[in-house]
Amino acid sequence: MSAELKGRHRQVVAALDEIGPACSQAIADHLNAPMNSIGARVFELRELGLVTKSHRAMWEPTKRNVNWWKLA
Repeated sequence: MSAELKGRHRQVVAALDEIGPACSQAIADHLNAPMNSIGARVFELRELGLVTKSHRAMWEPTKRNVNWWKLA
């Protein structure tokens, strides 16, 4: 994990390291954090090349197909 990461970025990377590929809502649930703060951090981490799309699959609680993320 990059030493430059702070706050929510570090938490998202740590969550993906701990739980493996996950959608933004699963990460938010794991961190007990608001979904909108996690989705934005995932986008930023993608731009940094630290997170990449794993696959697209159904998020069971909503029955919607969503992107799942993994560490790059």
